[in-house]
Amino acid sequence: MKITTSAYTEMLQTVGSRPAESGGLLFGSRKDWVVTRFLYDKNAKTTQSSYSFDVGYLNPMIDKLSEDGLQLLGFFHSHPHGYKQLSQPDINYFKKQFGNIPVDRFLVPLMFPATDGTYDFIPYVFHKDGTVEQTQLELLPDDYHRYSITEATENLEKVKTKAIPFMAYYQLLWSVFLTGFVVFSIAMLYQLFVHFSNLLNP
Repeated sequence: MKITTSAYTEMLQTVGSRPAESGGLLFGSRKDWVVTRFLYDKNAKTTQSSYSFDVGYLNPMIDKLSEDGLQLLGFFHSHPHGYKQLSQPDINYFKKQFGNIPVDRFLVPLMFPATDGTYDFIPYVFHKDGTVEQTQLELLPDDYHRYSITEATENLEKVKTKAIPFMAYYQLLWSVFLTGFVVFSIAMLYQLFVHFSNLLNP
C-alpha cells in the first residue's frame, strides 16, 4: 500500500492522535492506487467500539475532490488496541460499497492510535470477492511522479551506457578491417609492381 508522506502525516495527526474509533476516506488515482489525500471524518458518530461514517459530510466532499481529479480509493479507521482484524460490520460495509463504486478493491487500513497504547498501522486491501489481503506500507514523497520520471530517465541512460561500449567495439573492428584491407591492397600492388618490373627488365 503506497501513501504519500503528507497524507500519512494527516492520518497520524487526526486518527492517530485520538482514541479509537475514528477514521476517514482515502483518495488518489486508480491508475496507480497511491493515496495522496486523506479526508478526516471529523463529525463521525463514534463510541469506544464502533465508528459510523458521516455520509452527510463525506458524500459532498467526494464529489468536490472528484472535480479536483481525486478518486475514492478506500476507507481508513482505528480499532482499539489488540483488535487487529477487520470486524464483521467493517466487512459488510465494504461489500456494500462495491455496489456503489465500480472498483475491484478498496484500501482499508487499520490503525492502533498511540493514545490507546502501542501504535500500529495495518495495511489491508479488501477485494471484491470478499478476500482480505495484508500488504506492506510504502511511504512516498509527495512529488513521487517526478521520481518515477527520473527513474525512467536513469534506466534510459543505463541502456545508452551499455550501448556505447558495443558501438565503440563495433567501430574498432571496422577500423581494423579497413586498415587490414588497405595494407593488403598496398602489398598486392607492390607485388604486381615488382612482377612487371622483372618482366620489363629481365
